[in-house]
Amino acid sequence: MFNFFRRHLFEFASFFVLAGAIAYVWTNPILEIEKLTLEGVDDEKSYREVKDVLVETIHSDWLKQDLEVIQEGVKKLSWIEKVVVTRVFPNELKIVITPFTAVARSQYEGKLIAEDGTFFLARDVDLEKSQTLPRISCESFEAKEAVRLLPQLNRTVAKIKMQVTELMISYRGSWSLRLTGEDQRTLDIELGRTANPER
Repeated sequence: MFNFFRRHLFEFASFFVLAGAIAYVWTNPILEIEKLTLEGVDDEKSYREVKDVLVETIHSDWLKQDLEVIQEGVKKLSWIEKVVVTRVFPNELKIVITPFTAVARSQYEGKLIAEDGTFFLARDVDLEKSQTLPRISCESFEAKEAVRLLPQLNRTVAKIKMQVTELMISYRGSWSLRLTGEDQRTLDIELGRTANPER
């Protein structure tokens, strides 16, 4: 037994030194967060909104900070589709934000519709960019299908040099379109209740 401990003394000593170092680092905030890198935010107002969330959610040092808390906090901002938070050694947190991309305006003031049919409360910068987007008026559960069919409908009406500027689904499920031509001439079309309105 004595020979066993003598042979493995160095291993035991190394283990206890390592365990002690880990315990010290874990219980002492020696790895302060000194740098925050924020990607995916392109305007001052959005930057301030994210910064306010970070102030509320970062409460620990680099090693012990719960990254999911930051991610969930930032994700609550309605214009954000995805958030990825990672540690970068030795003292940096990197936050990459993917905002929703609007493909249409909605019937609700201040809300746009994303590529996956999600309604989201738009930033000022999004509203400015959305003025030329088509308007879709429908319930939220119908938006995904409306967004999916919009490009197909536009390809069809492009043959008569027009584009869909409004797509409406009534509470009864009836589809209708408003087309606008290059000369600003408009044409309203009633498609009725059909699962395949692009026909």
